[in-house]
Amino acid sequence: YSAGVSGVFLALKSGCRVTIASGDASVALYTNLWLRQAFHHPDCTDETREPTAIASVLVMTIMMGFVYLLVGHYRAADLVQYLPFPIIA
Repeated sequence: YSAGVSGVFLALKSGCRVTIASGDASVALYTNLWLRQAFHHPDCTDETREPTAIASVLVMTIMMGFVYLLVGHYRAADLVQYLPFPIIA
């Protein structure tokens, strides 16, 4: 969901007509990790698993969107040019 929300937001707010948004692998990994913790928590019953999963995905989507907005606002993506190629490739 995070990739979809980010893609729609990018398409609507971008000044470029040709904008291609792609999903970030870290978003999928964090969401998967978060959902596993929620599902295997001892206090999570069968009745609360589905609402917990939906709430977790919603919170993760909002958090990652906020992180992307901060990176864009502070132009932190420009720092990628200083990372060695094997790290970002």
